[in-house]
Amino acid sequence: MRKIRAICLPAFITFLLLEATLRFAGYPPLASWPSSEGYFWVCDQKLGWKNRSSGSHVLQSIASRPLSTTDGFGFRNGLSGPPDPDKPVVLLIGDSVVFCSEVNDENTSSSELARLLKDKARVLNAGVRGYNTVQSLRMMEECLRRFPNIRTVVYVYCPNDYFENIIPDVYAPARAPTAFPDGEGGALKLIEAQIAAPEGMDFVSGRKTDLGLFLRSHFATAVAAGIIRSKIKTITRKQEDLTPLKEWAAKAGADKVLMRLISRMDDLCRQRGIGFLTVDYDFRHDYPFPEYSEMCRKAGVSFVETRDRFSGDQTSYLAWRMDGSFDCHLGPRGTRTFAEALAPAVGEALGRLARDDPKPAQ
Repeated sequence: MRKIRAICLPAFITFLLLEATLRFAGYPPLASWPSSEGYFWVCDQKLGWKNRSSGSHVLQSIASRPLSTTDGFGFRNGLSGPPDPDKPVVLLIGDSVVFCSEVNDENTSSSELARLLKDKARVLNAGVRGYNTVQSLRMMEECLRRFPNIRTVVYVYCPNDYFENIIPDVYAPARAPTAFPDGEGGALKLIEAQIAAPEGMDFVSGRKTDLGLFLRSHFATAVAAGIIRSKIKTITRKQEDLTPLKEWAAKAGADKVLMRLISRMDDLCRQRGIGFLTVDYDFRHDYPFPEYSEMCRKAGVSFVETRDRFSGDQTSYLAWRMDGSFDCHLGPRGTRTFAEALAPAVGEALGRLARDDPKPAQ
């Protein structure tokens, strides 16, 4: 017992001294539990998961420590303010690129778009991390039923949606809904979401915190950051690693599924007399999947080009992590640039609808 004390006590004192030194030097801790997904996601029978309502979460893994909050419906808060029955709504749907956990509420793409549109419309951020196109379509349908003054819908496509539409994402305790081509026609066979937990249960319940104290340690941060920096200078996705997945997804009908889903979104909007636009997030050309703009052209859907706006060092548009590497999601400069590229098309759609039909169909 004395030998154990003789070993452990000096080690513990050394750890405390190192911890105090690194705290004084300003090293921040690594991400603490829960993650953005772990905090915000709650089970939903139709969607698989959705955002927690009235939530508030700080993403510790990003250097700026951004705060994300949601309203009573689970939509990301921003600059648009509370719902106004007399003001038209621009609805943004999609995954983590739309939700924007990596920036504060006032810096999301939806907030930046609201700032540019000024008083023309309220921008509703209905993005949910991890969503595929099937889930985004269902979220759109839910929003159209709930908010009759939606005038324009913008679906933000992320290239991973291409294969996630047919390969189900499984984040215990939920499995995302997916779709497959049904025969030679344009019909789709939907595979419903599955949840192995009560409706509304969050994704943190029942999970262990797993070294929570260690993750909050500045000493652990310093060690981890040193290891990461020694192995990784920049984080890039190797296209060749995704080529087999692309080939498999194409054979399984991923092109048809994606085009049919965005066509369905467009049809729903046309039936209600409102505008539909879609945009591609892959401004860095990281993914070897089929060109989204070409699929939109074939589907007869309005595509907004944004890539030309992202010039120079592409990583300068991204969020930066605590360990000194960059995240694949947009930082404040990126969300502002993205909104600037999108705003003219949205403004034009709102103006056209106001001239043609001042009141959308119910």
